[in-house]
Amino acid sequence: MANKTVLAFALIIISVFGFQFAQAQQQIEINLENAPKGYFTLSLLQGAERISVDSAKTINGKLVLKGRYDSGLYALIKNGKGFSFIVNENKIRLQADWNAGAGSLKVLESEENRWWTEYLMRRNITYGKLNVIQPVTMAYDRDSEFYRQATKEFYTVQGGLRTFVSKIPRQTLASLFARADLRPRLAHNMSFSEQRLSMKKNWFANVDWTDSRLLNSDILTNKINDFMSICAGRGASRPEVERGMKEGVDILLSATQANPQIHEYALSLLVKKLETYGIRNPAYSHKLRHPYRNLRTRGPRAGNNGQTQKIRRLKGWKKSFAHQRFRFAGQ
Repeated sequence: MANKTVLAFALIIISVFGFQFAQAQQQIEINLENAPKGYFTLSLLQGAERISVDSAKTINGKLVLKGRYDSGLYALIKNGKGFSFIVNENKIRLQADWNAGAGSLKVLESEENRWWTEYLMRRNITYGKLNVIQPVTMAYDRDSEFYRQATKEFYTVQGGLRTFVSKIPRQTLASLFARADLRPRLAHNMSFSEQRLSMKKNWFANVDWTDSRLLNSDILTNKINDFMSICAGRGASRPEVERGMKEGVDILLSATQANPQIHEYALSLLVKKLETYGIRNPAYSHKLRHPYRNLRTRGPRAGNNGQTQKIRRLKGWKKSFAHQRFRFAGQ
């Protein structure tokens, strides 16, 4: 009886861990038709880095890559040129005119990438229109017919993109990435300072911090970098930049603390971003660059305690870092 109990327990453990592994990686086949001759590299986008995971050579104008890949945003590159796409399905078929660039990408088989490429196209058109309409409305008389038409168009265009994103199936990576990438709503008559305040408050409203798959893309990195640029302000004085960046650090670290993996990444990214503005924090830079250093777990029972240690240590560093007075390089 005891042996049966142990065997049953072992089968449960194997099935659970096997399921988790299956969720992490899938057997995937990627086909690129109309591919030029030569070798291609498949790279996973992780923040600003491209991690090469596979490569292949075209045969008769067709490129085929097969393997176990993590779900995420990938780039297919040849001689420094390429395009990105989502890898999260067992079979993906794409076609592109390599000389025409990423805009020529056609999705032959992949629900994820049909949604994703459509989102990217709509996003670029939407933000391009909004950047034109909003300044125009601010320059016209509010009682004029042109102002009313422009205002209506502003909200129609802005709402159209959000409506499209809401239609993307929630279980897809395309939905996760699009929601995280989506900018917050703005009113047409906001001044630039009002826009900045609104964006700082709502910039991460649609980000699902609990989903670590965001790290397998450049979406979160771009989102955080843009946010810190908004916090710094355009043409601001050094004291203003310092105050804005401190506020940004508080907001970001508070938002990410529920997910230790994303929290750790945000810490390292913040240090790099602060350095680009000439801000340094000597007391915490080393810890922020290596937040898990010297935190080791030993034995089968160490997992939970080790994870608790990491979370506590990260929270301690977050609190110290967020309240440390930043200094500009050279001061």
